[in-house]
Amino acid sequence: MARLTVRLPDSLHRVLEQRAEAEGVSKNQYIVYALSQVTAVKTVAAQRTAYSDLLERLEQLAGKGSGKRAAERFLSARAAGEEFLPAEAPRSRGGQAKGKATVPGKSRARSRK
Repeated sequence: MARLTVRLPDSLHRVLEQRAEAEGVSKNQYIVYALSQVTAVKTVAAQRTAYSDLLERLEQLAGKGSGKRAAERFLSARAAGEEFLPAEAPRSRGGQAKGKATVPGKSRARSRK
């Protein structure tokens, strides 16, 4: 565990002491709790922003050909309050997903003897 020394104004130190005492914990425990709450709020805000950006992008895709069907399915599931589980990638006869990249110069077809 790391150790940190911080200089505080006397007024802030008194407030921290009072709040820790009211909670029945040490000043150290109270300060760690308070800092973790601030950090969690910022993390949640960043996640909400990223999610909003994703929804905006999906709405853009829903109006275009690329990924249109999946974007529409996601948005309709979200509107209905349902969980969205993307469909499994379609399989070709060889067991590989359709559109899977192949190594140039290598043939996927097998010769039969």
